[in-house]
Amino acid sequence: MNFSHWHADCGCFPSMDKDLHRYLNGHLAGSHCALSLIAELSKRQTDSKERKFFEELEAKVETDQRILKELIAASGGEESTGLHSLGEIGGKVSRLLFLYEGMEPGKLGNFEALEMLALGIQGKRLLWVALQEVAHHFPEWSSIDFQKLEFDAIHQREEVEDRRICQSRSALADPVRKGITTKAPAA
Repeated sequence: MNFSHWHADCGCFPSMDKDLHRYLNGHLAGSHCALSLIAELSKRQTDSKERKFFEELEAKVETDQRILKELIAASGGEESTGLHSLGEIGGKVSRLLFLYEGMEPGKLGNFEALEMLALGIQGKRLLWVALQEVAHHFPEWSSIDFQKLEFDAIHQREEVEDRRICQSRSALADPVRKGITTKAPAA
């Protein structure tokens, strides 16, 4: 094995971890987009309990960001300013679309923002699962409990999904249609 790329200060082979760093930076960029949506959703809440939920979710995503940054640094990588910028731009573009559709509870933009957030959280769960699979190759990650991170993501997604389903009732059914019911098909 060629040790010419060995970094003694971090005990890693940065060139070998290029794809890993790109993957982690991609998720870090996605978290910037998520934070933008969460802040907007929080701001639009009229119910203090719902606002508190989004504030707590924001803190959890910020914690996940710190973990991603630690993983990148511990394996000899650097944060990608390009992907960081793309994540922020993606968040702003999404917010514009959702604002156009209405970000208040019961509006299509709110429903779609929750859907995008649920998908992002599912992606985060899959990130933790994948990293758990390769963690034994990264002794510098030994203090990270990927299984707990996965369970946290599952719980977060379920909470966002509950809100998304609730919003679907008002965002997707026209008021006239809400008065129309149909019989369930015969079995």
